[in-house]
Amino acid sequence: MNTRDRGKPLQTGGRRGIAMVTAVMVVSVAAGIAAYLIVNPERWGRQAANLAVIAQAEVTARAAVDWGRQIVHDNTMGFSSSRIGENGPVAIDTFPVDDGSLTLLLDDAQGKFNLNNMVKQGKKSDRDILAFKRLLATLVLPTDLADTVVDWIDDDEQKNPNGAESEYYLGLKPPYRAANRQMGDIGELAAVKGFKPEYIKTLAPHVTVLPERALVNVNTAEAPVVKSLFKGMTLSDAENFVSLRKAVRFSTIASVRGRLPRSVTEVLDDDFTVDSKYFSVKVVSTFKHAKIRAEALLRLGDKNLWPIVAWYRTT
Repeated sequence: MNTRDRGKPLQTGGRRGIAMVTAVMVVSVAAGIAAYLIVNPERWGRQAANLAVIAQAEVTARAAVDWGRQIVHDNTMGFSSSRIGENGPVAIDTFPVDDGSLTLLLDDAQGKFNLNNMVKQGKKSDRDILAFKRLLATLVLPTDLADTVVDWIDDDEQKNPNGAESEYYLGLKPPYRAANRQMGDIGELAAVKGFKPEYIKTLAPHVTVLPERALVNVNTAEAPVVKSLFKGMTLSDAENFVSLRKAVRFSTIASVRGRLPRSVTEVLDDDFTVDSKYFSVKVVSTFKHAKIRAEALLRLGDKNLWPIVAWYRTT
């Protein structure tokens, strides 16, 4: 090649060569796919059928979530607040659908302690931290776990006395950083220092994670959570409170105050609520041989509108 030709762009002949190679590759791939379909028609048909079955199970799961939205909507109409969860979760077991079935569990998400309450706008909330520590103590779990959750959520790298920030997590194998943001799922606890699987299993029925500050509804909370809300309350007092709730619904903060035992030494109005706007839906959808497990978080808006799906996921 003449040195003067160096650096010159490819001529059109070179471009045609590339185009021909590309065309040959496309034809080869198409031929391979055609051969696969010809040689393996049964396998291809089974795969297509499986995808259709899974899709149907997914559609049924999403329809079940909408059914949950309808239940929340209908339950709220004519009332000042929803009654879902006051007599336990709304459970619909093995409801038959074409070539399958579904189960649905609808409950009040605010009947549990919201872990995200412990940090407000990136800074820790001492009252909520103390409430969580009381819950941990009631469940016979280490109270230091509250500090590690706070460090996981808050937006700084300053470690609480018994907490852990990114410096600790980066020393693990594999290393990772503290989230330094709100929790999005209870499953995150598995990544937080100190949370053994058995601890999470014990704690899970009593806690939740919601996308904003959301107080515990004393009309739906179980005794351990009720106890955590009030300084000085015993577990026996909390159990009596839950029993009383079956006969007397608390419609105002004042009505709750009037029924608290003398053991309670301090009460603030923003420690709890008597109604809810967040509800959880869990669904198992079966269609032929496919099974889809899904869950969603519903947020109650205007009572004349259907609840909003805050998030939906399959598990």
